[in-house]
Amino acid sequence: MQFRSRRATVLGAVSALLAGLMVVGPVPAAHASRPVAVEITGCVRDGSFVSEMTDFGTHTSDGSYVIRLFGRRDQASGAADPIDLGPHEGMRLRIKGYLSPGDRMTTSPDGIEVIGPCDGT
Repeated sequence: MQFRSRRATVLGAVSALLAGLMVVGPVPAAHASRPVAVEITGCVRDGSFVSEMTDFGTHTSDGSYVIRLFGRRDQASGAADPIDLGPHEGMRLRIKGYLSPGDRMTTSPDGIEVIGPCDGT
């Protein structure tokens, strides 16, 4: 008798769970944003690239974001090495590349243009 009541309880719980899932339906998968082609101007301070105000077309960023720069991904390994901005310390740069969520940007050496010194340096 006790076995039947446990079995009925388990079956009832499973049935309720399945019924609940059928009412809610499948949950769509969340997708991260894909990299977006951008051109960002900013200054190199303490080895980091700090963005200025940027118009992306669909919205404007007030800037002051630290953008982490990486080289293009290696096709075989999928790895991308950070770009050393030390040689550009105190310089204003225009960088063309692909911006990903988390302020990660991939570019190539020819995607970095030196505009001049940063204001106030």
